[in-house]
Amino acid sequence: MLHHPLIVNVAMLPGRHKADNLMCLGRREEAERSWRNRDWPRYISIHERPYRAYALKRVLVEAGLPFENRTTWKLIKAVWIVIDDRPLLVCLRFVWKPGLR
Repeated sequence: MLHHPLIVNVAMLPGRHKADNLMCLGRREEAERSWRNRDWPRYISIHERPYRAYALKRVLVEAGLPFENRTTWKLIKAVWIVIDDRPLLVCLRFVWKPGLR
């Protein structure tokens, strides 16, 4: 099983590693481009679903998105409603903690 923030593959077939590596490299380049362009929805969507909360956390903390902005809350909502694994929601608890920055 391959479990990486940019690619998840449960069917590890012989000879498939090269394709997985190429896909991961392509997604990494796209993630870096999205980060540079500050295209946060794209940056987050490139990550596999189990890792989108962590990608959102990185955007909120490192990019310093203002919580007063409606766009920030739309981004939080978009990630929140697609998270399958509820324990990952713990990752987002920091959003409501005072003194984050």
